[in-house]
Amino acid sequence: MSHFDAIVIGGGLSGLAACVLLEERNLSACLIEARGDLGGRVRSFTDPDGGFAGDAGPSWVWPGYQPTVARWLKRLDLPIFEQYAQGAGLLDYGPQREVEARMLPHQAGSYRLEGGTARLVSAMADQLSRTQLNLNTPVTSIAVDGNGVTVTTSDGTHDAPRVLLALPPRLAARLRWTPALPAALKQDLTSVPTWMASQAKVVLRYDRPFWRDKGLSGRVLSQAGPCGEIHDLCDPGSTQGILFGFLNWPVEMRQLRADALKHAVLDQLTRCFGPEAEAVRGLEIFDWAQEPFTTDALDLEGPFRHPDPPRAGFRMCNATGA
Repeated sequence: MSHFDAIVIGGGLSGLAACVLLEERNLSACLIEARGDLGGRVRSFTDPDGGFAGDAGPSWVWPGYQPTVARWLKRLDLPIFEQYAQGAGLLDYGPQREVEARMLPHQAGSYRLEGGTARLVSAMADQLSRTQLNLNTPVTSIAVDGNGVTVTTSDGTHDAPRVLLALPPRLAARLRWTPALPAALKQDLTSVPTWMASQAKVVLRYDRPFWRDKGLSGRVLSQAGPCGEIHDLCDPGSTQGILFGFLNWPVEMRQLRADALKHAVLDQLTRCFGPEAEAVRGLEIFDWAQEPFTTDALDLEGPFRHPDPPRAGFRMCNATGA
């Protein structure tokens, strides 16, 4: 059994930020993450040479609308650049109708991190010097009593005066709690949809961004799919071309037609951008619906939208109620 000032459950951005701030206050922390790496829903693909090859999770930041993210980017001295939007976009109506080129509304305020959003994860992790990291360690139960909190994991127990939950609320509600969570709190946790949980992304890597040579921005809006949206994901530090798309096939369809999905994506890209799209160097699909440490069964039932803020803030207090 180990003792800390605080236990943080979840190694995504929120959990990492919590540990950095705890260390700044000279408090000891234990960070527990079920996966084998940090980042949660923030992760990036790499090419065979270890370079950036796309984001499996979020690709954009909006400094004007995300002041907390903006402060961390400034603090960590991470360079950002505006989303590429030069040239026409494409409207894809499916194979029975010609693709239409049109100047689409600009994605104002959309920025990206050089090297991918996972750079924010690694930069935060580099700030930690005293936090104990426990990877590949799913939490099974949390017990609260007059002495503090005991967190039981797959490899033992940890004690602390307080625990910070930095995992999807629905997954927190599924843990075994002693005493049991109040019914109203459990309902509140369960009612919060998990962002990205039902989403899947495809990333395609090319020798160069050939669509730019045609005066295209790389942006596609489609009523046919399998990608409902496609965007330019090129990194300014590389000459290779990268596109990514949000898959609009439902979860069940992605599962039933998994073998046909990559072929369908290439058919759509070829329909939109021409035969150069067939010369793909790499194609990766990441389906968040298949991630048990992100997605709860309720997330697959909808609604498929960004979650609303909780009607009441969630705060797990220490044993004294402070």
